[in-house]
Amino acid sequence: MSQPPPLRVALYSHDGMGLGHLRRNALIATSLSQPPTAAAILLIAGAPELTRFGLPESVGCLTLPGLKKTGNGQYRPRRLGIEAAHLAEVRRNVLTSALEAYRPDLLIVDKHPAGLCGELLPSLEHLRARGTRVVLGLRDILDEPEQVRSEWAGNGSDEVVEEFYDAVWVYGDPRIYDLIRECGFSSAVSRRTRFTGYLDPRRHHDDPSPAASLRGGSAGGRRPGEAPGPYLLCHTGGGQDGGRLAEAFAEAEFPEGKRGVLVQGPYLPQDSRDRIRKISGARRDLQVLDFVPGTSGLVNAADGVISMAGYNSVCEVLISRRRALVVPRVKPRQEQRIRAERMGGLGLLDWLHPDVLTPSALSQWMEKDSPLQKDSTRRVDFKGLERLRHLTLELTDRKEQGAGFIFDRSSQKGGQS
Repeated sequence: MSQPPPLRVALYSHDGMGLGHLRRNALIATSLSQPPTAAAILLIAGAPELTRFGLPESVGCLTLPGLKKTGNGQYRPRRLGIEAAHLAEVRRNVLTSALEAYRPDLLIVDKHPAGLCGELLPSLEHLRARGTRVVLGLRDILDEPEQVRSEWAGNGSDEVVEEFYDAVWVYGDPRIYDLIRECGFSSAVSRRTRFTGYLDPRRHHDDPSPAASLRGGSAGGRRPGEAPGPYLLCHTGGGQDGGRLAEAFAEAEFPEGKRGVLVQGPYLPQDSRDRIRKISGARRDLQVLDFVPGTSGLVNAADGVISMAGYNSVCEVLISRRRALVVPRVKPRQEQRIRAERMGGLGLLDWLHPDVLTPSALSQWMEKDSPLQKDSTRRVDFKGLERLRHLTLELTDRKEQGAGFIFDRSSQKGGQS
């Protein structure tokens, strides 16, 4: 009997702010490229950093002209000097042509059911007609429930899900945050939803080692790449709104015998870069890196980690069991604050509101000689990538249903074990 052709999967993320959506989709793409799914994957995003993530050979990349988020539902071109409406047309036409030519068996859309500013709608109509399975992927927390309900009602997301989507996958643990219940999603969304558990960032196949990550960059008076010894790590994700945290860390006092390693992120504002360069030039105990494709290696080797409270950053520190302090973004969304509060309430990390962020506050936290954090895997489900492979095979009729393997939300509503 001849083998069926490889499964074709396309993943779309809009990437209007930071690199979180891109990192998550890159992680999913890497996982689905491996057995038992062994899919051929087209990864679509609006960030040029897409090609720097060390992806498997079976993952191809399509980079759209980027848009930068300036407020909820508001965007402008990140680099290309044309009107936003014209850029949206370019993106929509590229998407439509690429997906029609690729003919995926499965399309996984990140967060926005209709795509950014509705750019996916023509593709959804075409793919639905040809039988492509379509999934909406949502992170654990989106925003304050009232804001989520208002946005979904205003842009017709419920109707788009009901018309075009086969499933909704939430990359979280409902014992921590039941997105469907908390936000009061419609029955159309609720009956399609499966919670996968959180995505384990260690599964990325090509995260650089700490030594590789530390080669290059501003070394604060020592040779680039020289072993830093014990160090505290601060990273700001994409860095677009990480200027205050990065500057506060650069100005903080590190414990005796320890250095600081700061990963700025590619979108850190230039004025913050200039100030950090001036500060680091006068210090021998601070190394500054611009961009690291995968930070898991640096996190695992650090004595402590300070970061924002994005999905990927929190997953990294929880799974590593490093002592962690997160400083959440609170504008334009409250997603990171809610995540910090929930995880902090379980004793899995410390968190600091940005209103009280100072170099002194970071110094005081770094001086604490705390042990490793509790084993988060006993409190938080991190089997998301494994479940995604089974869900993919199930949805594309490549295997029989494995309902017993999938996260049973119905028996765990509201609980926190």
